[in-house]
Amino acid sequence: MEVSPFGIIYVFVIIAVLLFSKNKFSSLFLLCAVTEVFIEMGYVYSSGEKELTASRLSENILILCSLFSIKDIPRILLKKWLVLVSCYLLPIVVLYFFPSSVLVSAGSATWDEILRGYELPAHPTITRVSLLWTARYIFLSLAIVCVYSKWSYKDYESFLGNFSRISCVYLIIGVYEFVAKNFLGLNKIWGDVLLELFGDTDSTVFEGRLRGYTYELNLFTKEASHYAYVLLLIAIIRMAYNAMRGKKNVIDIYIILSMVLMVLSTSFSSLLFIGGFVVLYLIYRWYIIRPQTMKFEKTLAVILVIILFFYQAVILNIGSEGFIGGRLAGLYENFDDIVTFDWTSTSNMKDGSTLVRIMSVVQTLSAFLARPLCGYSIGTVMCHGATAIFLASVGLIGLFIWIKFYFLINPLRLKYVPQNRCFYIGILLYLLINLLNSMQYRPFYELSIFLIAISLCYLFSERRIQNM
Repeated sequence: MEVSPFGIIYVFVIIAVLLFSKNKFSSLFLLCAVTEVFIEMGYVYSSGEKELTASRLSENILILCSLFSIKDIPRILLKKWLVLVSCYLLPIVVLYFFPSSVLVSAGSATWDEILRGYELPAHPTITRVSLLWTARYIFLSLAIVCVYSKWSYKDYESFLGNFSRISCVYLIIGVYEFVAKNFLGLNKIWGDVLLELFGDTDSTVFEGRLRGYTYELNLFTKEASHYAYVLLLIAIIRMAYNAMRGKKNVIDIYIILSMVLMVLSTSFSSLLFIGGFVVLYLIYRWYIIRPQTMKFEKTLAVILVIILFFYQAVILNIGSEGFIGGRLAGLYENFDDIVTFDWTSTSNMKDGSTLVRIMSVVQTLSAFLARPLCGYSIGTVMCHGATAIFLASVGLIGLFIWIKFYFLINPLRLKYVPQNRCFYIGILLYLLINLLNSMQYRPFYELSIFLIAISLCYLFSERRIQNM
């Protein structure tokens, strides 16, 4: 058994929280959220093929605390939680009695291997792994129920504020990573230090690869696209934090910094994430100043300037040798294959990555359409798009119940956000952003959903707008 240096430190942090924190549940909840979002690489301990990551350890402890608190949860909240549980269990029952003949990526066969002809697609099948994924969804959602029953409105504000301040430190470290890799010549040393600190794990990039003219950035995540998604979360949460404090200008230096790092990460996904954030900001500005069209037009002009700035940043990496330029050229060259669903030409594209991602999402959505109401159950379907996976797993019924649980029965929403279109558009935008996000199930069960939910509540709060 191997224990990483980071694992030792992390265990001591958990012990300190359990021994000295006045509000142990809230502190563990914050620690779990920070760990899930920011620290993806490495492990606490590793034994053969089994690993215990920091996020899994914090989730398990948080779940235990939630189970001990279940007797204090109001019955009405427990009923709503059981409805969510039923939408996770129903697809298992349906798939068991009515097996499906559709072909998907299942088990160890990834879409990358399937589309290159190394593996064959398989039928969705209930396995030990899929049952463990379902259990994780169920029990981590219990922690959200405990929050709904335990926290006051000041606790929500404190949680969002603490997370936002920690994210600022994360961004500063991200700037140092960029400088160290690209100006100080420390790319290999940076990777070696992280490898020694966190321990080696599969599919983790420690030494940044040269993409175009700069080294990719991933900080403490496994790869650049995951890092870009973390930066998107930081920007949204920081904007909500500024709105919560009553600031009329919710864009600050840290949000701009997160956008810049997103571009510099050399992740193709960053183009989607930046676009998603700009759309959310435009929706927010329209919501705030809708009676004053001239102000909206000025805001739109500022947004266009920002887009041009990022375009200039991207253009430095858009030549034939550039990473993003190569991906865009590959999309153009393989456009006919994409629209005709030709799965045999991935080798024609640079790395084949973009084509594999798009085609795996299309194929998974096709499987969803074959069983749209209840899906195939969690853990039986995989692809490079989180929303497509979730839809195919729980179906439209499960998606509706999931949205209601995480967004619509949230006490903040019930107090601050009456029925308004912008709040629902924000939810829809979250689903669209994750359509091509390759983080599998994580955007739909981790505590980042809770952060997004309360961020939308603060951004589109009717009471706050009336007081401005």
